[in-house]
Amino acid sequence: MIDPASLVAAWLMMAAPAAMPAPPPAPMAAVSAVPQAPAAPEAPEAPPPGPAATPPETDRRTLKAFPANLAAAVVGIWSPDTVWPLAAGAALSGAAAPFDVRVRNRVAAPDAWFGKTFAVGGDSLVTTGGVVAAYVIGRITHDRKLPAAAYDMFEAALVTGALTTGLKYATHRERPDDSDHYSFPSGHTSNAFALATTLALHYGWKAAVPAYLGAALIAYSRIVNDKHYLSDVVAGAALGIIVARAVVRQNNRPRAGTAAPTRVSWSLTPVAVRRGGGLVLTLVMPRCHRLP
Repeated sequence: MIDPASLVAAWLMMAAPAAMPAPPPAPMAAVSAVPQAPAAPEAPEAPPPGPAATPPETDRRTLKAFPANLAAAVVGIWSPDTVWPLAAGAALSGAAAPFDVRVRNRVAAPDAWFGKTFAVGGDSLVTTGGVVAAYVIGRITHDRKLPAAAYDMFEAALVTGALTTGLKYATHRERPDDSDHYSFPSGHTSNAFALATTLALHYGWKAAVPAYLGAALIAYSRIVNDKHYLSDVVAGAALGIIVARAVVRQNNRPRAGTAAPTRVSWSLTPVAVRRGGGLVLTLVMPRCHRLP
């Protein structure tokens, strides 16, 4: 049997302006015997008619930009910000593999209500319905944060689902209950941790605690239900966390023309052509100011 950790490792390789100088003093005029009234202060310049100017739009989370955001999230997974999380996820999954059979023998109970109940709660159709409902509610109530979080959760779920499916077909690992060969990684787990991480990044630790607790229960239920090994759920959790962080990071970037980069960044994009393939290296350099 192919070691899942080695396959995952192979996948991983894939200021305000300066003040103007004061003008020279004018020659002193002759003193008049008649006192002069003080000059009235200048009235402030009236603003132009019409609404006040609005700052440039910086939010990328629009329905029109969704395809571009989806592609940017996939590319963002291969950025230097995710190198160490990807390596850590592969290492943890490989470290958990020797305990797969032992954990299964201790906790697997396919007929237990716990595994069946949380399997339904972690199903992609159920979670997608909840995310869409949250987006609609946020729009109706004019809550700006909830639609943004739901937008990112839906995007993270799509990217996570696509990568999870690709890994399942690549590894072709048999499930513990011998039902099929799509055990690695756990799709329920990757989806649950992608949504939990997105909530945590938008709402902080108050949302992170219940969200990650629910995701952990869903992951544990997949072992109880005898559908996955321990290494399957560890890899799924790592994948969901990495994808969600990439999605939120990409969508939080200001739109082009609204801000200049402040540091050098790079990304690698896999490219497939008719007779081969390769990698495209993209460098983003900060804007240099001309010296006086």
